[in-house]
Amino acid sequence: MNDMSLKNLKLLSIKDLGQIFNISQTTAYRIVEGRKIPFYKINGVLRFSEEDIINYLKENRVDQIQHRR
Repeated sequence: MNDMSLKNLKLLSIKDLGQIFNISQTTAYRIVEGRKIPFYKINGVLRFSEEDIINYLKENRVDQIQHRR
């Protein structure tokens, strides 16, 4: 990560993660415990970058099935 990207880095809380995914904080903690999404631990507090959240969503997208007519 370079200095320029650090200036634009926005860190989100576990509560924010739960709200973005529309899941409980307990479920958000399960995602973290499973090491499914990268995080920062600052003085014991979890933080997530917006970029990592976007990448997680892209990687876990399931495309629709195309029905033949």
